[in-house]
Amino acid sequence: MANLEDPKAELKKKGEAYAGYIVHGVPRSRCRPFELPPANAADDLVASWKDKNFWEMWAQSRAHQFFLMQWALQHGSTDLKAVVKFAARVGVLPNRPTPEAKAAIAGESGIGADLSAGTREQGVSKAKEAIDPLHKLTRKLPYDAVAFKEALGGLLGVVPTADITCKEFLETPKWAAELARADYIISQPKSAINFEKAAKPLLVGVGGFGLVQLSFEDQWGLPFALKRQNIYMIMDKKNEDKVILERHMAMQIHSPFVLNASYAYIDNKDLVLALKMMPGGDLSHYVKLAKKKAKDGPPQGLGKSAVQFYVASTVLALEALHEAGYVYRDLKDKNILLDANGYARLCDFGLSHDLSTGPAKGRSGTKGFWAPEQLISKTDTYNTSVDFWTLGVCAYHWATGKQPYAGEDHDEVQALIKKAEYTTTGFPQFDPKSKEFFVPYLRELCAELMTIEPSQRLGVAGAGVDTLKGHPFFNGLDWTKLYALTIKPPIQPTKGEIAADLPSTLKDEFKDWARKPVPENAAEVFVEWTGSARSVVEDTAIEWLDKDPLFFDSEDYRASKPQPLLKEAVWSSTVIPPVVVNTGKKQTGSSQKNDVTSTTADASSATPPNGSSGGCCTIL
Repeated sequence: MANLEDPKAELKKKGEAYAGYIVHGVPRSRCRPFELPPANAADDLVASWKDKNFWEMWAQSRAHQFFLMQWALQHGSTDLKAVVKFAARVGVLPNRPTPEAKAAIAGESGIGADLSAGTREQGVSKAKEAIDPLHKLTRKLPYDAVAFKEALGGLLGVVPTADITCKEFLETPKWAAELARADYIISQPKSAINFEKAAKPLLVGVGGFGLVQLSFEDQWGLPFALKRQNIYMIMDKKNEDKVILERHMAMQIHSPFVLNASYAYIDNKDLVLALKMMPGGDLSHYVKLAKKKAKDGPPQGLGKSAVQFYVASTVLALEALHEAGYVYRDLKDKNILLDANGYARLCDFGLSHDLSTGPAKGRSGTKGFWAPEQLISKTDTYNTSVDFWTLGVCAYHWATGKQPYAGEDHDEVQALIKKAEYTTTGFPQFDPKSKEFFVPYLRELCAELMTIEPSQRLGVAGAGVDTLKGHPFFNGLDWTKLYALTIKPPIQPTKGEIAADLPSTLKDEFKDWARKPVPENAAEVFVEWTGSARSVVEDTAIEWLDKDPLFFDSEDYRASKPQPLLKEAVWSSTVIPPVVVNTGKKQTGSSQKNDVTSTTADASSATPPNGSSGGCCTIL
């Protein structure tokens, strides 16, 4: 467990070493060997698949796609190589914003060009037409094997190699064994013991129901943020539904701008979510830093590039949540976490609302960030429109360093929003200095987001979020590159540090709750808590395998500096699988990629690693 007496001192003592582990992983000497799959796993794989369609196996998972693609690029015919490249690049489209996905298809250098190497021109044209239903079917469930297979069938009907089987792939030495091993490793569940042996957990955060610890998985050696929530406290405050909803959202919503959980388990008296570690801290740290730099002058926020970048990142996060059917309701800089490179993810979904159960109501969220429709009546209902109002409040806050509605109590905040000076917009006209803090179009963006009438609010009106993305404030921003995480973030966390806002000592309340017994009905309430999110686990592996293809078998994988396998979430035909790499050490080809898959937007997060790992920062 964490040092509860002086967590700040412990972080200072161990932070530098642990920051290095975040970048490179825990040394293999401190990790357990990977378990071998059952002896008959490869034989069973061959027996099950040798006579089945190559593309049916492709649709099983990204790990399957990875091995099939690598094999085809080495051993396949010219036609097969062309179609594999095409299908691999198609895999990223469900995770791209729709307009950008269509542009990727239609452009002169779009994905259809991959087919020109091995198919007739008319085949390329028909293939393009087949992509649209693929994109629509897999938009919300990008890794749904059935939807992918059915839609891909339309594509394969107009190109060569549609009838190829898995036989040749499985009979090529080692490929079946390595795919079976990869699939086995990815599928293994995790529990508390898997996060305690490689390195002692380090406290990096304190929440309403518990603690957040930096821990390292004992086989992979990879970092996770373990969000531990006390079961007694949760049930005493009747928040069971909230934590269950958060677990579901963190494990089901797939976006590079949403904080994902790979595993969930119960450890003694705590519910635990194993989340992606974000060592850069929350965005409020950097807003406060910008205000301090202003010294005795007027309040100051982030620079233009930073405001644009993080507002846009938040738009993509909200888009993912809204498309999945949720209202977020608690947007603020404390809930936006930065990774070691400065990319942002939205976290903490406990106050979200599932719209499939009906419209939302009530004042869930944070004082000063509520939309007018939340304040007028506790019984009135609302939908995703409230998140766009709050986005306007955040944009104002990040630009100026101060909140537009910072009243001391609910009534004061409500009075501000109803202030007589307001007409159609809730933008604070009463602040005569507000114009000083806004770069071109930012003031207009805030005003249009903070529109009193929800149906007229930017993000809701017109084409919805697409209209928001087209606002002049975002001129010059390439949304596709942002989604692929290939734009350098304006905030660069300091290398070798972990940004964590910790108290010098924890409240006695946490110690008291820890001594409480687990309620007798807890097992029934949280019966479905334990589990894993395979797509998230695969993304984690992709990120690390991209930086180091020898990850699973090298004695000291950090000593190797291979070329990244991914670039802007698009596979390259020049990828060389590790089976042909000679390092002088014993290794197996697929073990390196045991859980990589075709191409996903999240996979692209591995593309720009620079070795930084959080803390203070450079703000551009």
